[in-house]
Amino acid sequence: MKLKKGVALLSAITMIGGSLPYERVTAYAADEEYKVEISEENFPDAEFREYIKSEINLNKDNYITEQEVKNYDTTLNLPDVCIEDVTGVEKLAGFLGFSFRFCPIKKIDFSEYAGDEEYYNYFSNRKNPYVSVSTASPVLEEIDVSSKYISSVGINSPVIKTIIWGDKSKYDIIDLSSSNLVSFDVASFPGLMSLYIDETDIKEIDVSSNLSLAALSCGGSEIASLDLSKNEELMVVYCGGCHLQEIDLSKNNNISFGGNYNIALNRYDKLYRYTDTYSGVSVNTYAMQQVYAVAAGDSNGSYSIVLDKISDGTRINSLSSGTRTNNKISWNDLSDVPSTFTYKYDTRCPKNSSITYDVYLDVNVNVVRPANITGITNISGNGVTVNWVSEQTEDDVTWEVPVSYEIYRSNSEEGTYSRVGMASGDATSYTDTSVASGNTYYYKVKTVKDTYKGKLTSEYGEAVSVTIAPETAKLKSVTQSQADKAVVSWEEAEGATEYEVYRSESENATFNKIATVTETTYTDSNLINGKTYYYKVMSKNGSSYANAYSSVLSVKIQSTTSQVTEQQNPDKVVDADDKDDKSDNYNQQTTNTTSDKKCDSVNKINSVKKVAYNKLKIKWNKAEGATGYKVYRSTKKNGTYKKVADVKGTAYTDKVNTGTSYYYKVRSYVKTDEKVIYADTYSGIKSGKATLNKPSVKLSASKNKVIMKWNKVKGANGYEIYMSTKKSKGYKKIKTVSSKKLKYTKSGLKKGKKYYFKVKAYRKVNGKKIRSGFSTVRSIKVS
Repeated sequence: MKLKKGVALLSAITMIGGSLPYERVTAYAADEEYKVEISEENFPDAEFREYIKSEINLNKDNYITEQEVKNYDTTLNLPDVCIEDVTGVEKLAGFLGFSFRFCPIKKIDFSEYAGDEEYYNYFSNRKNPYVSVSTASPVLEEIDVSSKYISSVGINSPVIKTIIWGDKSKYDIIDLSSSNLVSFDVASFPGLMSLYIDETDIKEIDVSSNLSLAALSCGGSEIASLDLSKNEELMVVYCGGCHLQEIDLSKNNNISFGGNYNIALNRYDKLYRYTDTYSGVSVNTYAMQQVYAVAAGDSNGSYSIVLDKISDGTRINSLSSGTRTNNKISWNDLSDVPSTFTYKYDTRCPKNSSITYDVYLDVNVNVVRPANITGITNISGNGVTVNWVSEQTEDDVTWEVPVSYEIYRSNSEEGTYSRVGMASGDATSYTDTSVASGNTYYYKVKTVKDTYKGKLTSEYGEAVSVTIAPETAKLKSVTQSQADKAVVSWEEAEGATEYEVYRSESENATFNKIATVTETTYTDSNLINGKTYYYKVMSKNGSSYANAYSSVLSVKIQSTTSQVTEQQNPDKVVDADDKDDKSDNYNQQTTNTTSDKKCDSVNKINSVKKVAYNKLKIKWNKAEGATGYKVYRSTKKNGTYKKVADVKGTAYTDKVNTGTSYYYKVRSYVKTDEKVIYADTYSGIKSGKATLNKPSVKLSASKNKVIMKWNKVKGANGYEIYMSTKKSKGYKKIKTVSSKKLKYTKSGLKKGKKYYFKVKAYRKVNGKKIRSGFSTVRSIKVS
């Protein structure tokens, strides 16, 4: 049997010796608990630091302690994330295993790994100091596993150049599957118990001096001959797909045929255990073949698998399950497909044709069953969460084939479904963030098994639909337009096709619907002088309503429009220069006598524009008769406004915080020798926000890597780099760099594949990252 990469080491432990006979009491044998700071000096890679902080440093004090290592797990198992440098991992004393899976790491150094002394002493007395290191990094070029604590090593890299070993007598498990090695000196590792060299170009190995060898796997290698006559401890041999045509196991009495760990050859007529004295005697022999079943039915409505070709001259005698047509086995229903079945065929010994073997071939079937959606939650314009339950059973996942899920979406139930995301086998939900308010979507989920014979995909599960509610309407203003009329205005809500307008004569009373409109304004008529009216708006799309009403704004109807209050929720104005001047209260009307020199009000602010990452420029119209203008600012539209400037012109540049929205209004005044006379009203309110500019990115490609360069963004403290293999979705942050770096190289990419990149600048304001918009997406094909 071919063991799945990444689990070969653990499987070997269970297979050879069962569970470890050591109860881990301590993670580290030092007299005092150690403490390692999670700093850039100790852990240079930002992604690695973030993983350590979030997954191990549960105290959130920026230090890793012995207790936290003990609480985490015995193995540091990094997920498939873009961690490119694990420098510092050697400082995490106490872990008994390290698995880096498919992280794009080029170099790993364990020479200084301290380990767990108590654990080491326990196992070294038994000649087995088991600490494992396993990596399937596709770009790993160099690894140092010379630490005395490491005895089990898995290196599945197609570009490995250098392996630095320590004392070779201490290594008991070595997995070099899928590496680019063409030779391996097995004899120099006398204590070796398990060796995996599957899918390599190694042509020959000499295991005659490896007397402790219990497991050997060389499937898919160039091995053409094997002498196992001295390996009496051998329990497991897998050599399917190699060039081996014949094998003599007469000296290997510990091998168990028909079990989970057994002999598997490409040509079953070459599988034999025989002695000439048995001439003419029929011998029952067992073999094992791994077969995959796709759960999707064929055109006849049945479910079938195709067995590996049985060699010429053989004859299938019996079948324990299903219907056979040549080497195709079929079942009428998915529920009938077994996880294991047996068939028997006849073959003859090639060295003695008078010997006939009844070979019982046990076939393990991987069934891929659909996943059914149980509901869709967290529904908003920002995303929806699709939840499902797996129909897989424990028997369906034999051979430890990894399971994952693919999530598909369509705009109609019978329309074309496109994949929008993937999830791991232990996931039961996926959040789709590429939705838009007001739309209806249909979702289905498929189960996927990624085997070394290819990807197996189930049928779709049942479709489930969801309608995304339109955004909540944002009420802008309610103003009196005539003696008995008021105009209600709001911002356009994404996904909305209509708006319902509600009115009440008390803020806490019942609101009645007075209109349904498609525009973003409504004029309410026949209002009564002296009354205050309250309004709110509900956005909708067909029968789908927003999750909430807009906020409430009010207006008091007065006999003349000159007495209309501009803001219905009075704003408080603070003027440090004129604390006793009551005319600076927003709703206070200045009473002027006929002898007073008057000026017009500023009718509106023309613009509030960003002129720098921390500056806004406000411009307004000249007010007739005015000698000056006071500029007021707030961070909330209906909040407290403070005076920020007193100017004579019609423009002012304000210094602000990046990323914060500011609201402005202006009041004109005329200054005489005796007093300051203010205009009757303030200008309307206008807002603005100072933001960082977007970076401009350029790409170039060389061998298996992409070089990104971008311009310096003024005010930025750093940059975040995102990558995807699709233009419109699937972007993941792959690196964060400081403002000093305007270049980044992404390595380990696939030749001939197209990649998409975009960059954000960020600035820290009061400890929070304020980000620019994304740069224009750039793409390039890797050479």
